Amino acid sequence: MKNLNSISIIDICEKAVNFGLECGADDIEVFSSVEKTINSSIESNAVKTVTSHQLQGLGIRVIKSGSLGFASTNSYDVIDIKNTISKALKIASMVPSDQFNKLPESKSSSLVTKLYDPHVEEFKIEDAFEKTSNMILTTKETDQRISIDSGGFSSSIGDSILINSNGIKAEEKESLFSWNIMGMASNGVDVSNFDVQYGGSRSLKDISLSQSIEEFANNVTSSLGSNKIESFKGDVILSPEASLDVLIEPIIHLVNSKNVQKGLSKFKNKLNDSISSELLTVFDDGTINGGLMSSNFDREGVPHKKTIIIDSGILKSYLYNNYSANKDQLQSTGNASGSYRSIPSISPTNLMLEPGSSKLSQIITSLSKGILVTRFSGNVNPISGEFSGVVKGGKYIENGSIKYPIKECLISGNIFDLLIGLNDISKENKRLFGFTLPYLHVNNVSITAG
Repeated sequence: MKNLNSISIIDICEKAVNFGLECGADDIEVFSSVEKTINSSIESNAVKTVTSHQLQGLGIRVIKSGSLGFASTNSYDVIDIKNTISKALKIASMVPSDQFNKLPESKSSSLVTKLYDPHVEEFKIEDAFEKTSNMILTTKETDQRISIDSGGFSSSIGDSILINSNGIKAEEKESLFSWNIMGMASNGVDVSNFDVQYGGSRSLKDISLSQSIEEFANNVTSSLGSNKIESFKGDVILSPEASLDVLIEPIIHLVNSKNVQKGLSKFKNKLNDSISSELLTVFDDGTINGGLMSSNFDREGVPHKKTIIIDSGILKSYLYNNYSANKDQLQSTGNASGSYRSIPSISPTNLMLEPGSSKLSQIITSLSKGILVTRFSGNVNPISGEFSGVVKGGKYIENGSIKYPIKECLISGNIFDLLIGLNDISKENKRLFGFTLPYLHVNNVSITAG
């Protein structure tokens, strides 16, 4: 179906809801998503591809006598939509009833702004090519020793509409520019560790490629001339990137209400208990104006909100969609997520750690011996808490100063021990797309020489 616009899609969705009710659904939800994307990719220091495509479709969720059925289609043709609704109803007739299968009701919300830049409409494939070409040129001008393995730049326009039989009628238009760069440096004798930098912006004028390139260049060149270290157990400073992999992703698993209800979280029955150092405060906020993961409503049409997850070390809330909230007799936190192709899951929006009172330089000065972990590549078991992996781009700290870059080594430990023993949090933080994270000083980490 060509030349779709928001008005016609709203009309299509409303008619689909009415048709579903006429066919016997007790409740029905219709979620439409149209995304237009321009992408330019880098491979081996050259622009590899420039593409433009549109992804669109409808996800239809029906409830009949407590049974849930879901089906999706990428067609907006009336006959195809009716067939999709019939398929969802047939699926509902084949699965058991569940008293918690209910659709959310309409609620008022405050307006989240700065999510759409109309200039994105003017962005063409030539502009994407120019952005990636400039990324390559700027990197080489910064330091000839640097090689870009892969990267890219993309622009996207997203149009989402959700209508359900309980009165929810929500529409969102978003723009997003994103980029990434990965590679290494070589001086002919030594090869650095790989580094990855990425970023995003809602607005064309706020794009900051130079900052990402500068950080990338500094990280790869500063890891040249690395030395081996001896194995020891001690202090580690986790960069925002390493903190995300080692601690934050596991915390997301642990506070996902679905995992809690299934017994897959050590935080079950821990609300209002101390689960970490009092230095740690974590919150999720999908209402930040211009936030890369902000929007006015979640995948179920529930307004986003700010949710305090951990407050000074005390566990205050899990993250819920409507189904998991019904099971706990609570209200959804507005964390339903997913595309039109599946039923809603649960994920954070803009997840943030409150910064600390110490500068990174002060934390480094406080250490008699330790390492700064720039990137972590390994495995973390969020259930047991055990983690182990390779330190990439690490720095050795001795007597309060960084001495030299270190060759790849292993770190291991338990995240629950790290949370309780968290020593310090930096003032500085970094936005990693939907995360804003500081540096974290932890101890009792096993460091094994490579």
